Amino acid sequence: EEGMTGFIRWVKKQGDVIVAIEGSNGQSKPIEKALRSAEIVFYSFKPSDVDKFRKAVLGQNKNNKKDAESTARYAMALEAQGKLDNWKRVWNPDEELQGLTRSYAQKTKESTREINRLWKLLREASVDLYLALGGDHPDIDITENILQNEGIMALLTEKPDIFEWKTLSETDFLAVMGNFNYKGRNKLIKELQKVSRSFRPISPSISLMIKNTIEQIILLKRQLKEIKKMIEKQTKDNKAVKTLEQHKGIRTMTASTLYAEIIDIRRFAKDDNLASYAGLVKREYKTGKNGKEIPNCFFNRRLKNVFMTAARNYVLFNPDSHLAGYYRNMVKNGMKKTEARKRVARGGFQDLKQVDKTEKVLIFF
Repeated sequence: EEGMTGFIRWVKKQGDVIVAIEGSNGQSKPIEKALRSAEIVFYSFKPSDVDKFRKAVLGQNKNNKKDAESTARYAMALEAQGKLDNWKRVWNPDEELQGLTRSYAQKTKESTREINRLWKLLREASVDLYLALGGDHPDIDITENILQNEGIMALLTEKPDIFEWKTLSETDFLAVMGNFNYKGRNKLIKELQKVSRSFRPISPSISLMIKNTIEQIILLKRQLKEIKKMIEKQTKDNKAVKTLEQHKGIRTMTASTLYAEIIDIRRFAKDDNLASYAGLVKREYKTGKNGKEIPNCFFNRRLKNVFMTAARNYVLFNPDSHLAGYYRNMVKNGMKKTEARKRVARGGFQDLKQVDKTEKVLIFF
């Protein structure tokens, strides 16, 4: 901390100079943060561009001193050409919102993984229960997937040894499932009693794994609810997020993730740049394969996922829109739905526009 304070003090003493950094948002992140806090204008260059410049001007040998010199010389060369402003860092990520949206996405994956694990454990414990809770048992009148029903979760937590269900009365079931007495719950209990007749003893290890998995799912659900509530609180006055939410199918989590990952549309000079960053480059055109727009294997997977989610929901909730018609035509002509959604996602961010330069407001679709 003291060293960073001293560095900022030293930079300010240099007067009217160019502050240039090789790379961005990596090892240089603490320096960038300190420069922003001190309101010092700085420029960030791609390491690949600096490397090419170093090889051309200073030679092949690489060391820290030559890296620093090549960064400085590259900055001066760009200034002489009048191109330096293109690399000015006028934007910065909302680190708190980005952290929340990424945490939400990660915990959603963990929750899905735990639910899939629970299904496997239930199939191991009883195939009949596995089919019944999924709404697929021919003799049990449960017509939908109810595994994540709060009553079922409570029952599996308190009674993970499903063989014990054979001895439970309707009152016992009702008490374990939360004492919510209504018509649908009573019907569900009768069907559970019916399916429990076929249960056989299961091993203590299976019971323990069912209990632990259920507890983990409940914990993740609670955490997801808390994170979502915090995101809604943080974005209640965010113009960009609220603008995105005006479109049917684009809700708070989708809008917040788009805003957090794109950061500022000014980062991307062309649609193709955003396409490469989001992993949505076109592989083929009507005239043949694309040889210029090269897929980037280091694309932002979070941004691609949220663009694909937005595209799917937009088509679903806006059937009369031009993008929905575009999607239907592609599928009708034989294109796979995933590829068609990718085209819709790309068609959507071609309409991303900067409404207010000071607020970084975006219009999606």
